[in-house]
Amino acid sequence: MSNGVNTISAWVLIERPIFDVFEYVCDIRRLPEWVPFYTAPKASEGIAEQPPKSFEVDFGMKPWALAETVKCIDVVPGRSITFQSKVMAQTATYVFEPAPKGTIMTATHVPWGMAMVSPWMAFVRPSAEHLLMQILLQLKARLEGLRYSPPQPRIFFSYRRKSDKYTGGRVYEALAREFGEGAVFRDIDSISTGDAFAERIEEALRKCKVFVAFMGPRWFQILEKRKRENEGRRDWVVVELQKALASREVAVLPVVVEGTFAGAKSLEEELKLIPGEIEGLRALQIHRLRPDPDFKSDMDRLIMAVWEKMDIGTIVGAR
Repeated sequence: MSNGVNTISAWVLIERPIFDVFEYVCDIRRLPEWVPFYTAPKASEGIAEQPPKSFEVDFGMKPWALAETVKCIDVVPGRSITFQSKVMAQTATYVFEPAPKGTIMTATHVPWGMAMVSPWMAFVRPSAEHLLMQILLQLKARLEGLRYSPPQPRIFFSYRRKSDKYTGGRVYEALAREFGEGAVFRDIDSISTGDAFAERIEEALRKCKVFVAFMGPRWFQILEKRKRENEGRRDWVVVELQKALASREVAVLPVVVEGTFAGAKSLEEELKLIPGEIEGLRALQIHRLRPDPDFKSDMDRLIMAVWEKMDIGTIVGAR
């Protein structure tokens, strides 16, 4: 567990999707639920934000409790969060890693200032690591106790099932592994027979923060063909995309592969293929997925782009 003389560390496997674990830890209002010697946060700088820039708590039990100031000094969406405390004189970094059965969470506490040279560190370290492990186990119990809570969609995944089912399915599976299946809305899975399709789409768009628009090979040629052959019938993939582009609450991430802009030889020619009804795509950054062996690295970048657009502060603050 330990990485150095002054380092206190521990890790635990939490059988919950990484999104749930990261969201929970970032919500400092939940801190007393898994860190037993902290009280509920008091008003402080940026307390309206989640996670806030700094917050105040009482450390210990009354009447001997001490006022403690904790600062959030670094956040990498979906991957890590670092706090620094004044009284405890330590920096606490929590790292999150998706795993097949949930999320591996590693906690590393490092003293700073005069605490770094304290002669007591070697003496208290075994007890401190045991306490840290107990804190992580408490967090694990809390989160796994919520396993039967209804999942809330956070990401709307849009694609043409007939023409893009193989590559599109692969992208969906990668997103579901990262965020959890319940966090990714896909109409083929999320809308059961008999439900009003349009109403469910509207409801999902209201709940989701990110709209991933997957566009497979010859996507725009297929669009033009459908407009000619459907004789006025609604193209639901286009309807979903139009509604997402019109929303101020949803971040749209267009995702393309080789052949999406079939025939186009430059960015200018690609943009010309985008029809007027979805012209909002022209102003967005397009994420490109290449075939193997580059698919994984491209998919990793897309996942981080989704995390960045997720707006963790807004989601956590909605609890």
